[in-house]
Amino acid sequence: MSTPPSGGSRSGSLLHVIFDDDQKEQELDHILAARNENALIIVSTSLTTAQKKTLLDTGIRAVLLDTPDPGFPFVAVDNRLGGRIAADHLITCNLKSTAFLGDAYRSRQAVEREEAFLERMEEQGSPRPLLKHCHITPEGLDPAIKGLLQELTLPAGIAFHSDLMAYRALELCRQHGLTPGREIHLLGYDDLPQTALLGISTIAQPIQEMGRLAVEYILTGKPERLHRELQPRLILRESSQDLTSRK
Repeated sequence: MSTPPSGGSRSGSLLHVIFDDDQKEQELDHILAARNENALIIVSTSLTTAQKKTLLDTGIRAVLLDTPDPGFPFVAVDNRLGGRIAADHLITCNLKSTAFLGDAYRSRQAVEREEAFLERMEEQGSPRPLLKHCHITPEGLDPAIKGLLQELTLPAGIAFHSDLMAYRALELCRQHGLTPGREIHLLGYDDLPQTALLGISTIAQPIQEMGRLAVEYILTGKPERLHRELQPRLILRESSQDLTSRK
C-alpha cells in the first residue's frame, strides 16, 4: 500500500495487490522507478539490496510489514513463538496423536511456524506429529485433511498453518462424525474475523497493532528505525480444549 506524495496531485492512497509472488520484485521495481509515492507500507515482501538503496536515495519513507529485516524498518510477528505455543497447547490436550498441516507454498512464515512446532514437540518428548503440506484450495485441502483423519489415532489434534485450513477441516470432521473439541482438536493460526464465529481455537496475530505501528511510522517517521516483532497468543474456543481439565 502506498500514500500519495504530499505535493502531488493525488488525493488518496493506492493499494497494489500482487497475487503472483514471483512478480513482487518486478512490480516493486516499477513502483520505485515511477517515484509517484513518498511512502510505502510493503506487506510480506523482502527487499533486494538495490531496492533498499533506491528507497534511501530517493527519501521514500517505507516500512516492511510481516517481514523482519535488521537493516530496515519493520513490524512483524514472532512466527516461531506461534509454532511453539501451538505445540504446547496440543501437548496439554493429552492426545494419542497429533499432526501439522503446512502450506505447500513454503513462505518464510510457513517454514518458521512448522519448524518451531516440530522442534517443540521433540523437546517435550512427544511422538513426532504427522506432517503434510497442501495448497490452500479445495483441491489441495480435501485430500490432505481426509488423509490425516484416516491416519490419526483418536483423540487427535491438528495444528494448521492458517485459519483458512481449519475452516475446511471443521466441515470435514463433522462429515466424518467427529466432534471438534472432543475426538478431534483443531487449532488454526491468524484469528481471522470469522474464526470466532466458527468456534475455532487459534494462534492470534496482533494484526491491528501491526497496522497501527506501521502507519504511525509512515506518518511521523519516528522512531528512525522501527524494529518491532510482536507476540502471538493462544485463543481457546470450542474446537480445542484441554482434556486434562475434564472430570
